Amino acid sequence: MNEIGVWYVLRSVLRVLFVLSNNIYCIPTYGVWMFLLLPLLHFNPALYWCVEGYAFRALLLMVAAWGWTAGYRYYEVGEDMSSCYDQECLVLANHQSTGDVPSLMAAFQNKTTVLDDIMWIMDRMFKYTNFGFVSWVHGDFFIQAGKDTRRSELNRLVDHMLNVYCTRKRKWIVLFPEGGFLRKRKESSQRYAKKNDLPVLEHVTIPRIGAFHAIVNTLHPNRVRAKDSIDKVEPLKWIIDVTIGYPKGEPIGLDSLICMLGEPKDVHLHYRRFPIEDVPLNENDMMSWLCDRFNEKEVLLKEFYRTGSFPVLPNANGRLLDAPHPVVFDNGYIVVMHLVFLLSSLFHWWLLSWLYALLWPF
Repeated sequence: MNEIGVWYVLRSVLRVLFVLSNNIYCIPTYGVWMFLLLPLLHFNPALYWCVEGYAFRALLLMVAAWGWTAGYRYYEVGEDMSSCYDQECLVLANHQSTGDVPSLMAAFQNKTTVLDDIMWIMDRMFKYTNFGFVSWVHGDFFIQAGKDTRRSELNRLVDHMLNVYCTRKRKWIVLFPEGGFLRKRKESSQRYAKKNDLPVLEHVTIPRIGAFHAIVNTLHPNRVRAKDSIDKVEPLKWIIDVTIGYPKGEPIGLDSLICMLGEPKDVHLHYRRFPIEDVPLNENDMMSWLCDRFNEKEVLLKEFYRTGSFPVLPNANGRLLDAPHPVVFDNGYIVVMHLVFLLSSLFHWWLLSWLYALLWPF
């Protein structure tokens, strides 16, 4: 192995050690703080969830920074979403790889309190990962796919919207309507399209309506107004359509971000927004509306892979960005957050050691 090969292996090993240590000194101390502050949840729930949201945003910044420090750069195009940051929105994104979520985290980390008040909808398997505990405390929703559990899971999702999303004053909900990675669903999606005389998609798959219908049907302004007995329910204002594009259609994986495998890439995120009133409440019409959005994603991605740029689509509901807008990270703030988590971990270790010595002196 030549010197360059040795350096790449050493760099990957050091990166893995860094990410492992990052998890060790961030996630446990988050849990300890949330436990120590539990009395506040009883006396002032709004303040407790405000503090939790700030800590959650700091943790997501840690993950987003993995890509940034590995040399990946993120660019936003399409509509300017700044007027939506503090409004109730449902974010729809295409799903290609494990790199999609860190890419969204990177794009959202500098958008005021978006990450504080965000709610992610993810596969149930992620509940049992290292970050699952954090997501559970924050109030993200873990959904189990499958026909046998579809009705019960959607009922749970509706309850979660009302009892967690609304009561904790969350704002943005992130949903991947395709229900899985492109490479896993593409073949079955194309078979279904041919069987039902639908457009055969190459760069996205036919979306699934279940979770989207449950959320919109619960938080649509017309539905919320009809539920006079339910307090503290703020209706959705916007649907934010995010199309994630990777150069040459080669998505990045979490392993690439962690280990710095391959050359860094520029990730592009295209934004469009639609007033929630544009979404029909009839389930069949809603499905048609959702499929239209993914047909448009197909057009966007086809052009992006051909030219390296997203085209401009009509029907913009906000100001268009003049050019691809680079996502900016505050390196000083990232360093400060690392120090805060490190010092918190040391303080909690000292506190636990002191309690242990106090209770078991011998």
